[in-house]
Amino acid sequence: QAAPGRADTQLRNVATAIQRWYRGYSGRNDFLMKREERRKADEAEAEMKATLLFQRFWYRFQGQKKAREAAKVVWEKYIDTKTNRPYWYNKRTGTATWIKPLTLGSDDIANPVRMPAGAELYVVECDSCQEKLATTFCIECDQIHCLDCSKILHFKGKRQGHDVVPTEVCIQCEFQVASRHCFTCRDDYCDPCFEDQHSKGMLQRHEYKPLCHMCESCGTRGARQTLATETPMMLCGGCLTIMLGDTPGLASEPLKYRPFCVDEFLARKAELLERLRREADLAERKRLQREKE
Repeated sequence: QAAPGRADTQLRNVATAIQRWYRGYSGRNDFLMKREERRKADEAEAEMKATLLFQRFWYRFQGQKKAREAAKVVWEKYIDTKTNRPYWYNKRTGTATWIKPLTLGSDDIANPVRMPAGAELYVVECDSCQEKLATTFCIECDQIHCLDCSKILHFKGKRQGHDVVPTEVCIQCEFQVASRHCFTCRDDYCDPCFEDQHSKGMLQRHEYKPLCHMCESCGTRGARQTLATETPMMLCGGCLTIMLGDTPGLASEPLKYRPFCVDEFLARKAELLERLRREADLAERKRLQREKE
């Protein structure tokens, strides 16, 4: 009689143990699954935050880069001759500052322009407007003009057939006329910019040719004045100051700017006309010979 009761009790105990073990097993599996899901969710959230942070820094970097590139177009950097200090000039607003603009950031204007001193400055203004830099020379008018005035003056009439020769402007400062052409760099420079750019290293060995009349005293700078002596001398600004200081009372007058490219153009034109004339003469002789035959 007791055996069935003990068997039921044992069965209930076994069933309870099995249920306890299953509940623990299923609970652990649920916990592990939820923990794995939470870990994946945390990883996805961390990856999203990292992506957003990277995008924020990347957009910021690209924005600053574009801002620096835009600032380099607006700002120009110069070196003051007296203090040897750099300053920045804004082409749009016309303002200058000794402090580096914040928009340039960690970048800066490469290859700054060293401003020439008073005697070194060589700016040839337009004969018409007297304001802009002259960049063309009209042979028939024997005048030098800026590009805008040249287009206006030679727009119609007989002046349309005038020979207009472009003159050289310094590639470095872009506001002075060029006085030398560097064979190695293949660029045109004014006197101060050539000396500044070719003052170190192998650049000192670069050879050049003059683009205008050079000073008859120093032979290294473009002539700008004619000294009225028994034999007129073409001098640069520095040599003229020395000459006038040593010999007071001498008179001088500005030397008309006429670059060598004008004479080279006339020589090429004369050579072309001579070749055309010879070809025409040869064709005429051949025609007469055929008529005789």
